[in-house]
Amino acid sequence: MLPANGNSHLEGFFSQYPAYTFDRSAPSTTQFHRMCDVLGLNSDAKKRNAARSAFNDALSQAFNHTYGTEVDNLESWQILCRVVQMNEIPDNLKECQEVST
Repeated sequence: MLPANGNSHLEGFFSQYPAYTFDRSAPSTTQFHRMCDVLGLNSDAKKRNAARSAFNDALSQAFNHTYGTEVDNLESWQILCRVVQMNEIPDNLKECQEVST
């Protein structure tokens, strides 16, 4: 089972832009680009760069929430293997890292 609420960081980011409706089912980066188009942020480099920085932070937080921050954590690697829908999830860290890279 995957950890819940990894999207909450991204939802928090997008909630700062109430004129844009975040679609949880669509890829986050696609949502960001669409939001910039819808809100006209592409014509204001300063606002777009600030939004991009905040988006990158939210994306990092969502990743860390889902997979953790410990590079040698077997459970985190196994979660990653499940997300990419591997048929057989390795039992040890080295094998997980090898098949995931």
